[in-house]
Amino acid sequence: MRLEYIIYTDLDGTLLDLETYSPNTAFHAVQKLKRKEIPIIFCSSKTLEEQLHYQQLLGLNTPMIVENGAGIAIPNSFHPYFLEIPHERMDDMLLFSFSKCQDFIVDSIDRIRSELNLELSGYNDLGNTEISELTGLPLESVSKTINRMFSETIIKGDFKSPDFKKFRLALFEMDLQCTPGSKFFTITGLSSNKGSAIKWLNKHFKKITDSSFSTIGIGDSLNDLPMLAETDKSFLVQKPNETWAKIELQNLVKVDKPGPYGWNKVVELHLGFC
Repeated sequence: MRLEYIIYTDLDGTLLDLETYSPNTAFHAVQKLKRKEIPIIFCSSKTLEEQLHYQQLLGLNTPMIVENGAGIAIPNSFHPYFLEIPHERMDDMLLFSFSKCQDFIVDSIDRIRSELNLELSGYNDLGNTEISELTGLPLESVSKTINRMFSETIIKGDFKSPDFKKFRLALFEMDLQCTPGSKFFTITGLSSNKGSAIKWLNKHFKKITDSSFSTIGIGDSLNDLPMLAETDKSFLVQKPNETWAKIELQNLVKVDKPGPYGWNKVVELHLGFC
């Protein structure tokens, strides 16, 4: 297997439009990269089911970093090398976990929330219709969103209150972290993040390629910091309000276009993959 570049990309607000969750704006840029055999690896808080949906739309068959780096899913057919690494299976996917299980996380949220008398709601607490209304996801997509293996997402509550800060500290004491994304907060094991998942993948990619390669990271929000810190070239696209997340890294390029428009600009202008 010969690799020159690997692109790690966030989804919501980066490759996908933040309001419509559509990848259509970046479709042609993705196809250009496919023709050049440059792997595009999703690195997102989205679940495996959600990411598989977008892989199918874009015609991809590559590893996926799911649930904010809490796990990695690799298609059976991607490369036989990964079959030799201890893993779990789900249909035709190999699963590698770096986080506590979802049941432990949900139980911890319930306990801390009760102790603080804090009104917070995650996917596990709400019905599909309310989740659709709060997130803007189509109702038919909600089942993919809530089917989590390694994390929970908090989508309703006062995220600026002092008690929410106490909630996050209490999670930390239980080896859990509450990471802000483009809209909501994802709770995973303390040792898992997008950067550590990328490091794991890169280590194994080096064993299956006969060439050196460069890594590219594209994101839009604070939970992308570990990803952007781990990649050789890092790009931060704008929010819809034409501002950038408060991320400062050496050599980070701030792209003056939002979401998938910024993603296209990275691919075509900054990287020259026209």
